[in-house]
Amino acid sequence: MKKRVFPLLAALACALTFFAGCREKDKANTAEYVLNKDNKSYTLVFYGGTTSLHRFEINEFNGLPVTKIARLAIQQTNDLREIRIGPNVTEIADWGIVNNFKLTGITVDPANPAFRDIDGVLFSKDRTKLITYPNAKGATFTRDGTVDFEKPAIYAIPEGTVEIGATAFYKCRALGDVSFPSTLRTIGPRAFMFCDRLTELTVGEGLETICVDAFTWCKSEDYGLTKITLPSTLQKIEGAAFYRCEKLRQCIILAPESRVELQEGWNRTQNLQKESEQLKATFAAAE
Repeated sequence: MKKRVFPLLAALACALTFFAGCREKDKANTAEYVLNKDNKSYTLVFYGGTTSLHRFEINEFNGLPVTKIARLAIQQTNDLREIRIGPNVTEIADWGIVNNFKLTGITVDPANPAFRDIDGVLFSKDRTKLITYPNAKGATFTRDGTVDFEKPAIYAIPEGTVEIGATAFYKCRALGDVSFPSTLRTIGPRAFMFCDRLTELTVGEGLETICVDAFTWCKSEDYGLTKITLPSTLQKIEGAAFYRCEKLRQCIILAPESRVELQEGWNRTQNLQKESEQLKATFAAAE
């Protein structure tokens, strides 16, 4: 009986792991992969990172292509500085690369059919979607290798960008200012969540939608978003877009009030906040 129990437990453990396969470890890179259902490719499901490895390349494992980066596969690493994405990776899940404290750049092989990098920032191949901005891109480092948050970075999103993807700038606490292109239409869910060095933002003509939690928690004890100006093309702000932006006092919208859908809770900047204390929009355009 005992001889049968252990194989059954092993089979059950495999069944409960990510997707339908067992995790296979790449000890050299402290990474873990799962064989995809086609038995011809892998998904990266975890990268641990070590103090000796500052660069991580994703393309092959055990002689087979790595085609996908799973949700939360590369997250909260302490020393990772650069990610290199090879030509085989064609899918990156939301939250796939997020909150890597010292990450300064993501490079993509030119032969990759799905993605590209523009100056170390991850984009879709057609350049229309900004997927991931490295947390420490443009940051200044102190002598002991930590990020100097007193010298914030500045970033200009390139023209041609239509969408800022979900969590694209998540916890980019070294980022102090962002300029937006005229081609931008959508700021995705949690796109700038925890970007607490941002203080004043102006989004130019073209933007139509600000998604749920887009600027949530853009505040800290000493910093925080205080003013945002939105264009006449704006059509919708979803719920909790500015949640916990407790220092935000001015939201100027250049569109007529009747043309903008403000979803419930869009202006709630604190928990259990009274309606009289919630953020008020100033509409600059006449009806």
